[in-house]
Amino acid sequence: GLAQGRSIAEMVSSVQPLDMLDGDRDEGADAISRAPEVSALHLAPGATLDYSVVFQGLQAYGETGMTRLEEMVDAAFHASDQANAAGARVPTGAALFTSGDPQTSDGKVMLYAGCTVESSSDPALSVCAERTTLLKAVSEGRVDVMAMAIADATSDDFPVPDGNSRQFLSEYGDFPVFLVNRHLRLKRVTTYQLYPHR
Repeated sequence: GLAQGRSIAEMVSSVQPLDMLDGDRDEGADAISRAPEVSALHLAPGATLDYSVVFQGLQAYGETGMTRLEEMVDAAFHASDQANAAGARVPTGAALFTSGDPQTSDGKVMLYAGCTVESSSDPALSVCAERTTLLKAVSEGRVDVMAMAIADATSDDFPVPDGNSRQFLSEYGDFPVFLVNRHLRLKRVTTYQLYPHR
């Protein structure tokens, strides 16, 4: 069940952005470095409270029997595999859930996934996984983003959105972004932490 009877949308909307930091520093990178690293799948005994705080309602079970967070991470990894198979230099995948807010959509929670699409002729024409995924959702009229996972199935490092992606994501609200490496370790930040100067 959801924590203390709150809806997923309420929990996600309660995420607070970081205070502004020194303007000469990359606040988004600072937010990523400060985010705790946790396991995406295996919880230590007694970690339920920490899990609820970090994953804010994504522990609800989806149609597959996995938690929504697990479904989102799984979809992001499948998308990363597609980018890798296509020969992308940075083979990231992303997935997001829309909240199913009845005021902005049909009330159904939807999962979208996409991968990095690179242009061989001009790098400026390439589209990163997180923008690909958000564009898929928006093109279907779903702007009620609940959370996003960005995964790289080939790297020990956490995938980090570039500046354009940070700005683009923040234009759709302040929602959790889970950065996942190939070891299924993740860091949780929010879009407003990644792009605090709106």
